[in-house]
Amino acid sequence: MLLAFALALPRASRADESSPRSPDVADARAAFERASTSSDADAAAAGLYFLGKMDDDAFDFAAAVARYQASLARQSSGPYSARATLRREQLESHREGDYAPLVRLEQLRRDPVLSNDAAAIHALVDAAATFPPGPVRVESRLLAAEAYRGRLHRPGAEVPLLWEVVRDPYADAFAVRVAASRLLDSALDGGDVVAAERAVRELGDALDPKVAANFAHLVRRHFAHRVALAEVGLFLALLTVALARHGVRGALVGTRRILPLAAGFCVFAAGGGGLLAASYEGGSAGPFLLLGPAMLAVIVLSRAWSAVGSRSVVARVTRSALSACCLVATSFLLLERVTPQVLDGFGL
Repeated sequence: MLLAFALALPRASRADESSPRSPDVADARAAFERASTSSDADAAAAGLYFLGKMDDDAFDFAAAVARYQASLARQSSGPYSARATLRREQLESHREGDYAPLVRLEQLRRDPVLSNDAAAIHALVDAAATFPPGPVRVESRLLAAEAYRGRLHRPGAEVPLLWEVVRDPYADAFAVRVAASRLLDSALDGGDVVAAERAVRELGDALDPKVAANFAHLVRRHFAHRVALAEVGLFLALLTVALARHGVRGALVGTRRILPLAAGFCVFAAGGGGLLAASYEGGSAGPFLLLGPAMLAVIVLSRAWSAVGSRSVVARVTRSALSACCLVATSFLLLERVTPQVLDGFGL
């Protein structure tokens, strides 16, 4: 009997590459049929399991479930019992519509040509709308969404399908979280943070807590980016107005006086900070060396504004506050562009 299995198994392994009428497939099935009626429980259970596997490969899922069950009935703790139990449970949980929807899904899933064919994917999406409620409908939409996003390069087409999965009462928690995460990724990939924020609000508990936390981090950075741009823009706008009203001659005189001192201070701050950072394991002086020139530019522009601006106390305090904020904003934008990982330590 063991010799019969040794001869039949290679033939069964070639069944996927052979036609249903192939002699190899027929011979293998005949060998397993003979084994399934054996008085030896081990041989019978194995024969029934492999018959179920062949039915499974042929998309005859009802017959496969019956074979797996019969195999377990002959031997509940044999070498194939765990696989028979798992596959039987998988098939039984996807039996809606008498397995017809599952056949449609598996035919596409197992065929690399169909899996990469846009028309076949679209046909599956249309068919899924008619499937009975259940996991096959959910998995069909997830498979199509993945194909649209990746192989077919149509990321926009995946969004409606993912929302269908999230809102499907028959979708399990894992499928819902996968769909929710992909919805968030789709919005972020498109650069639409506002849409992503709306998606997070609508998804609620469907979103994985870790994914939600990472998104909150991205939102904070996006908000800080917008505030920084607004601050730099306001600073430059007010400086431009002051220069237009009072001319650039006075500004040049003022900046010329302070330039040597400002340059020395920036070199000291950047060099000292860089050396201190480099002294730590894994530290880098790069961010400080980049901030030095940015700091010098803001100081020079601030002095130019001060030289031509109003001398009132309110104006001077306002200029000082805006200049300090501009320095912080410029540093943020520079680090975000060059070494964004540094901002993680600040919660951004």
